[in-house]
Amino acid sequence: MGTVRVSGTCPICGKNIEHKGFMVLPELEFQIKMQWHCLAEHKKWIIKPEYTVRFIMCVLLGYPLVLVRGIVLLVTFPFWWIHENI
Repeated sequence: MGTVRVSGTCPICGKNIEHKGFMVLPELEFQIKMQWHCLAEHKKWIIKPEYTVRFIMCVLLGYPLVLVRGIVLLVTFPFWWIHENI
């Protein structure tokens, strides 16, 4: 699995924020990093509503999808292993 680089600028201070993550959910990880920067540095959420809505949607949809993918992998791996080794 490769890595993806996502970058953007802080809407408050203009600082370039860059994130290098796996291909699973790089946008979600970047939005979390952007929100964390704004909370830590500026003590407020990002003003632009599209960033906050995207962040909330990524959290609501992204994490459950990763959990479902992990559960499917854990459930199917033993059957695959048995199939390959018998």
